[in-house]
Amino acid sequence: RQAEAAVGLQGLLNSPDLIDDVRAVAPSAVDPKRLVSVMLTAATKTPKLLECSPPSMMRALMHCAELGLEPGGALGHIYLIPRKGEVSVQIGYKGLAELARRTGQISEINAGVVYAGELEHRGDAGPAFSATLEPPTIAHRLAFGVDRSPGQLRLAYAVVRTSDGGRYQAIVMPEDIDKAMAAAHAPDRAASPWRTHTAEMWRKTAIKRVL
Repeated sequence: RQAEAAVGLQGLLNSPDLIDDVRAVAPSAVDPKRLVSVMLTAATKTPKLLECSPPSMMRALMHCAELGLEPGGALGHIYLIPRKGEVSVQIGYKGLAELARRTGQISEINAGVVYAGELEHRGDAGPAFSATLEPPTIAHRLAFGVDRSPGQLRLAYAVVRTSDGGRYQAIVMPEDIDKAMAAAHAPDRAASPWRTHTAEMWRKTAIKRVL
């Protein structure tokens, strides 16, 4: 049944009319056929997506096209979330950073997460993570042997450099994450990115804060 659904979805998304619609709204650098291919790959990797309504898959494709971001894949720009038979489009932290860079106002954007072991780690060069408010600085060094499971997450940060030389940073603590999760739709669901891509969602919260 999944194979039949995949074939049906392939025919739907590859229809000439839909390809033309994608081309009409997507940035010039986006290849509509590649976008469809990437979306089909994402759907086959998450079988629940194949159970979603065809119109919602088409809307998700158009949303990705308008943003000029690819769902799934190594880029991690967008996640497709199956929700009650409909597809929900969730922008990842890398997608948010990419959209910020495209404005031309930002020359560099970086986000990271810090685990409990990194706060405790003390190497020859000092602690694995340190930060100050005045002047605002963040130093995050690589530490080996640290437990990087989701339960060990302690904070996230983002640093932005603007094209005119400005520098801004934000640090989000667990209470900030709790507020962001509370505002999300069903964050405790098994398919929620808060469960499947926890560290990425912490980074996204930090990027949203600094922007």
